Amino acid sequence: MIEEKTLAITLKSIPFKDRSKIISLLTLDLGIISVIANVSSKKNSLIAFTTPFTISEVVIRRKRSELYTLKDVKVTNSNLHLRKSLLYLKVASKMIDAIFKSQFPKKNSKNIFLLLGKYLENVSINPDAIYLSFLLKILLNDSMISPKEKCNNCKNIASTIDKGESLCIKCASHSSYIFDSDEYKTYLVLSQIRSFKYLKDLEITDKFRERIFLLFKELV
Repeated sequence: MIEEKTLAITLKSIPFKDRSKIISLLTLDLGIISVIANVSSKKNSLIAFTTPFTISEVVIRRKRSELYTLKDVKVTNSNLHLRKSLLYLKVASKMIDAIFKSQFPKKNSKNIFLLLGKYLENVSINPDAIYLSFLLKILLNDSMISPKEKCNNCKNIASTIDKGESLCIKCASHSSYIFDSDEYKTYLVLSQIRSFKYLKDLEITDKFRERIFLLFKELV
């Protein structure tokens, strides 16, 4: 059996038999995998590794099934700042849920791994905006949305989203998500930002939030 080394973010863990846990990981090289670990040891690194949001270097060995065995682990970031606020934990948990809904075993998730690490680190900047931006970045990574300032059909100013496409009000269909000009600008910012500083003072309305939730649910 060949050992593999990769970076991993812990998504969740569940008890398995007496002294083991099965840990779901989002990895840099292997997508989502499940790892079985003996947790009888009281090593701090092992305890931290089984905790959601922890980033680690892991050495794993694959069995004949889809289950891996943990051979070694080195925690690189426990993301302890998330435990300073219940809101931070809720948002981080929602991002994990989005991972499970959009990613799957053997899918190339390198970009999503890097994205999740950065977004967990920066939750405190503006939790609401961070979460919505994360959802849109997942959709953008999987080419499910094409955020543009102009309509994909006629090049007028876009203000709606239809099956991920940016359309103007004239080209929109009855199923399009329609935004006012400020909301559509917010959509563009959230989906295209390269620096978190642009999210710091961004206001999110309940109406806008709900439409982004529905868009994500529809497309994934």
